[in-house]
Amino acid sequence: INQLKIYRYRVSIQVLQSSYLPRFLGATLHGAMGHWLKKLKCKRIDPYSDICNRNCICNYQLIMDNALNNPEHPLAHTLSKPPNPYIMDAFTPAPIFIKAKVQYSFVLSLIGSANELLLDAIVALTMAGIEGIGGRRNKHYLLQNVVALQPDGSEIMVYDNVSDLQQFELLLQQTTAVNPSVQEVKAQSKTQLQVPSNLVPFTIQNALQSIKAKQLNPQNLTLHFKSPLRIISRKEVLIRGYQLPFNLLFRLLYNRAANLALLYGGANEATFLSEQNEAANNIQHQWDMLQWKDMRHWSNLKKNWEKMGGLLGSINFKGDFKEYLPLLILGQYIHIGKSTSFGLGKYTLDYEAAQQQTEQAEEQPKQAV
Repeated sequence: INQLKIYRYRVSIQVLQSSYLPRFLGATLHGAMGHWLKKLKCKRIDPYSDICNRNCICNYQLIMDNALNNPEHPLAHTLSKPPNPYIMDAFTPAPIFIKAKVQYSFVLSLIGSANELLLDAIVALTMAGIEGIGGRRNKHYLLQNVVALQPDGSEIMVYDNVSDLQQFELLLQQTTAVNPSVQEVKAQSKTQLQVPSNLVPFTIQNALQSIKAKQLNPQNLTLHFKSPLRIISRKEVLIRGYQLPFNLLFRLLYNRAANLALLYGGANEATFLSEQNEAANNIQHQWDMLQWKDMRHWSNLKKNWEKMGGLLGSINFKGDFKEYLPLLILGQYIHIGKSTSFGLGKYTLDYEAAQQQTEQAEEQPKQAV
C-alpha cells in the first residue's frame, strides 16, 4: 500500500448544444473512453471490429481490462475480477441540464502505471466528444482543459485545448460522413499536453502528513457516500446501513488498495485481510442515514442493462481510528465497493460534524425522559 500512487485530474468540457447529460455520466464516459482506446492502438487486423483478441496487449487492455490479461502475472489466477487502474468520478444521480457553451467538470483518477497513458485517455475523451455520447450519440462536447490536482490543494494545468466552439462546430461538420482521424487528434493533443516532472500523486504518505499537520485524532468519524455504495457480501447485496460494520468496510478498502498496489504500483507483495480477521472490531457503529438508491445503466459491451444500485447517505462510527485513518483518507480517492471505475463508492470524511451529530443523538432520549 505504501507504493500506491493516485494521480487525479479535473477534466473540463463544454457542451455544444443545450441538453441533458446522461443520467449515469460516469458509466457513459467509461464506455466512450474504452471505445476509442480500442481504436487508438489496437494491434488487431481490423481495429474497428467489435471482436477483440484477448491475447493482444494494447491500451484498451491495460486500462479497461487491467493487467491480469498477462497469464504470467502472479495474481492472474487468484483474482476473478481485479480492479481497474482508473476512476471516472462523474456520478450524476439524475440527468443534469447543461446550457450550450457552459463548462462542466469531472475528475479522472489514474492509478500507478496507468498514469503513463494520460495522453491516450485525453485523446479518447476528445474523440468521444466529437462523435457524441448518450444513447443516440447526439450530445457533443469539446474537451477544454485538464488540470492536475495536488495533495496540498494546488492545481497544475497539464492540457489546454486552444480550440473554441466555433472551430469545434466546423470539425463536427467535416466528420459527419467519415470516421475522425484518431492519429491527427493524438498528434495535436501531444503538443498541448505538458506534464511537469514535479507532479505529486496522492499517497498514504500524504495522508500521514495531513494527519500530523492537522493533529487529527478523531473518536467519531462520519463517512458521507456521495455516490452509491454497492457491496456484495456472501453473494448478497447489502441494502441496509446496519449491515455495514466498520471491519467489513475497512477490510474491503484495505484489500482494494493492496490489489491496486500489486497490479499497478510496483509492489512485490502485500498482506490481505480475511473475513475472520479481527482488525477494526473495536470500532462501533453509532448511527447511519443510508438509503438504497436503485439505478441501472446500459452496457454496450454486454448489450444488456446492468444493476448499479447502492447506498447513499452517511454512516457514523465511534472508536480509536489512529491506525485506520491514513487509509480512510486515501480511500476517498480510490472509492470502495463495486463498479468504482464508474464512480461508485465515493465518500468524504467528516470529523467535527460527526461528534456534534452523535451528541445530539445521545441527548434526544434524555429529553424524551
